[in-house]
Amino acid sequence: MATGYNEKGAPVPYWDFSALAAAGSIRSNAEDLLEYGIKSMAIMQQPKGAGPLLMQPTYHQDPTTVTLGWHSNHNGTGKGPMILSHDGGTYGFRTHLSVCPAQQWVAVVLTNLATDPGASEVGAKIDALLSK
Repeated sequence: MATGYNEKGAPVPYWDFSALAAAGSIRSNAEDLLEYGIKSMAIMQQPKGAGPLLMQPTYHQDPTTVTLGWHSNHNGTGKGPMILSHDGGTYGFRTHLSVCPAQQWVAVVLTNLATDPGASEVGAKIDALLSK
C-alpha cells in the first residue's frame, strides 16, 4: 500500500475507523475501481431494475445532476456525452472515478496526496479528452 501525504508533504497514517466505514475505510486499488466502474456502467444501461434507479436524479443545479452515488454532467459544458463521476478522499489520499456509458469508457485517478486539486482536476481533464 502506498504512503499517504498531507498538504505539507508529511507522511500520514491510514484511516482506520469503524463508524462510517464505507466513507473511507475501504482499501482498494485502480484495478478494483475500474472493475467497479465497468459493472456500474453495465447496470446503468439496463432498461429495468437497478439501472433507472441508479440514474434517478436526487439534486440538480446546472451543469451538475446528482444521482444515487454519482455526479453527472456533460463534461462540465452542458454538451457532449453524459459522464458520471464520484470523487473523494481520506487523510493522505484522493480519488476520481468516472464512467461514460454512451462511449463505453471508465477512468480512474488515484493520488497519495490529501489535497485537491489533484485527482479531481486530473480526472476532469481526462474526462474531457476521452469524451471528445
